[in-house]
Amino acid sequence: MSRQPLFTRLDGDDTTLLILHDSTVPRLYWCGARLRSDIDIESLMVHDDTALAYAGLDAVLPLTLFPQACTGWTGSPALSGHRAGKAFAHALVARDVVPSESGLNVELADETAGLAVVISLSLDARTDVASLSTTLENTGDDDFTVDWLASATLPLPSPYRECLTHHGRWGLENQPHRRGIAPGRIDITNLTGRTSHEHTPHLICGTTGFSAQGGDVLFAHLAWSGNFSLRVERLGNGEIALQAGVLPLPGELILAPGERLETPPVLFTRGSGTNECTQRFHRYTRKSILPAWTRKPRPIHANSWEALYFDHDVAKLLPLIDAAASVGAERFVLDDGWFRHRRSDNAGLGDWYVDEGIYPDGLRPVVDRVRRHNMQFGLWFEPEMVNPDSDLYRAHPEWALHRTGVETPLARGQLVLDIARPEVSDYLFERISSLVDEYQIDYIKWDQNRDLVLPGDGERARAVAQPKALYALLDRILQACPRLEIESCASGGARADLRATVSAPAPSPNQRHSMHFSIAYCRHAPDLKSNPVPRVALVPTSAYWRTPGVSGHPTTLIRSRERASSRASCASFRPRSWALTSVTSRRT
Repeated sequence: MSRQPLFTRLDGDDTTLLILHDSTVPRLYWCGARLRSDIDIESLMVHDDTALAYAGLDAVLPLTLFPQACTGWTGSPALSGHRAGKAFAHALVARDVVPSESGLNVELADETAGLAVVISLSLDARTDVASLSTTLENTGDDDFTVDWLASATLPLPSPYRECLTHHGRWGLENQPHRRGIAPGRIDITNLTGRTSHEHTPHLICGTTGFSAQGGDVLFAHLAWSGNFSLRVERLGNGEIALQAGVLPLPGELILAPGERLETPPVLFTRGSGTNECTQRFHRYTRKSILPAWTRKPRPIHANSWEALYFDHDVAKLLPLIDAAASVGAERFVLDDGWFRHRRSDNAGLGDWYVDEGIYPDGLRPVVDRVRRHNMQFGLWFEPEMVNPDSDLYRAHPEWALHRTGVETPLARGQLVLDIARPEVSDYLFERISSLVDEYQIDYIKWDQNRDLVLPGDGERARAVAQPKALYALLDRILQACPRLEIESCASGGARADLRATVSAPAPSPNQRHSMHFSIAYCRHAPDLKSNPVPRVALVPTSAYWRTPGVSGHPTTLIRSRERASSRASCASFRPRSWALTSVTSRRT
């Protein structure tokens, strides 16, 4: 074990993180405006205003990067778990602090409990966005059940009194909700199995009345595409903590001896007003997440969905492609309905073979017509889903997520595949990559149209495994198909998180890797107009069609699921008018 320093300082252009090593576990003492290089740490610590309450413990231990019940911390601990109902508590202490390229790794251990933890903290100096994550290892001799493992625990300044979160529903995502930080806990829990329309995985906390342009604000985002818990807790002594992490289902995370569990990171920054924070996140996303080619103008694309729905016919598609080209479309996307048995939305999902009855020559005539107009070709998939009325489900009903003996409710007539099963992932990879290779597909619209209910393998829950398996499958496809772009639609904006944008490793200059997501309809996201994210992260999906605009708005968005009652309103859009109004990405 190396000798621990008294403190570690991480500096960005405008931010300093100061980590003190004055307790059993290091603590984040300062996260804010950059401190002078000659700052006196002891003088700075005079400002510590932690209260000593009556009827409490004899000694007050500070809030650390890994709070534990054994220290008397009565808030949410960083780790909750047990060994078959025993060993309910632990006392991890720092063993080493190892510098990393842009931060440090704090190594904790408790030999008695048989647990080891690594806390990874870094600061991107150019953007002032920090990252905090946790890795837990079971060093004991028997299984350890994890009920909760926080990615990060952050102390909040005592003057913070308000928390801003964003919630909504399909078609109305990201509606702001402001509440006070009162004694007790705010807990934003997502159990939909995906990022969701209902709750976005971020918290914005600050002083009373903070706004876009003013107030002391801390913005934290959990980069994860599944179940999560976001917590803000104020204790009786005035301490306030922000905590975020993956929320497992009962018995879902059981670590065998020697097994590790790594959490997704929490990205955070502190600034003056929400605009400063969101601008930093925009810069961080451009610099560290999106590949360089996304700075180029995005292709204007036209989509077949509202023109045809499931009424696929080559004779109808060819003039639609011509119409799209005539108004300047640069990419044509063949949406839902091209594969076997897909004459409605309650059959065929999972059977990813071109429907020979509709396309006797395969998709070649369609692709050739698209190429004749020098347009890119895109294709719709919903790989994570399966209809009970499909050849795939009839052959492999066990491939669907389920709980034995309990009927899984349908949504849009479909179930969810257990893509964490190797045979399921292999099947999807083979089907998708072979079609991409056969037709030289440029772009996939990757949809995901339902929440996860009873996400298990029959006996054990597997909700946490699903996003990880998705990331692995996407990376595998993109490695095999380096010129492919993938849009994560997910019913529009139900998978809008920064982990969903992470693609395969950086491409060479003549290759492109992309995993971008759709937040075009999250109209209340902070400051998107004056500080837009690159267009790749704002690609609208075909969950909507456009109608003549209302006064003050260029378009009116209509829910495509209401097409039966609204079909007359879009009749005039076919085919040429449709092409004019279905352009979903414009150069600026």
